[in-house]
Amino acid sequence: MKLFTFLIALLIFKSSCDTASVESDAIKLETCDDAGRATVEKLSNIEATVTYLNNEGSIVVIVPDADKTKRFVACNLPEEVSKKDGTSIILSGNVKEIKPNERWAGTPIEMTTLKIIVKP
Repeated sequence: MKLFTFLIALLIFKSSCDTASVESDAIKLETCDDAGRATVEKLSNIEATVTYLNNEGSIVVIVPDADKTKRFVACNLPEEVSKKDGTSIILSGNVKEIKPNERWAGTPIEMTTLKIIVKP
């Protein structure tokens, strides 16, 4: 009987634990100096992953979870977010134009809000 009571208590305790992901508070972002670069699209609450394109971590891009064919390069990505490959984030921002004579690792974006997703 004690074992049965213990198992029920354990089951109730386990079901009360929150296993969902947790969002951080919005991170304060710097503004970008991209004079002359027009905004071509506005993104809102996009779930994405911070990814390294090379082993050194010197080329950091943001890949949306819903469309892995796109890549963004944020001019105002905080260092604390770019330090770890695979960081999950939620962002809003202004997608900027790429001029005809430029080559980028991803489409430039100026983030307006950023939250880190902490997964258990």
